[in-house]
Amino acid sequence: MLILDKEQRFEVNKEKKIGHMRCDFADGRLANKWFPTELASKEGVNLKEIQNIVNAIMFEEITTFDKVIELCEGLGYDNTSNRFVYEGEYHYWINLVPVAGDYNYYIHVYEK
Repeated sequence: MLILDKEQRFEVNKEKKIGHMRCDFADGRLANKWFPTELASKEGVNLKEIQNIVNAIMFEEITTFDKVIELCEGLGYDNTSNRFVYEGEYHYWINLVPVAGDYNYYIHVYEK
């Protein structure tokens, strides 16, 4: 089980971004797409670790739109919220959007 921390303990630096996963529940099921940056193909980037953590977030922690609403404490753009995961070699920033018909969360991955 991962800890979805409310506290941001790292600076977001676009030069350290490896990529992001975009997720939604438009048809009631999770749909996602990975958007890598050039850094993702850099030698030494542990994509297996990133995949394991991102999969744990999607398939164990934030598995439904109701979970997005719960974490955001309500519906609508005014309730957009963030969570952070500090596991392994990377930082993970989860931007949650509790709006039906929109992308419901993004998992941004950064080098430490």
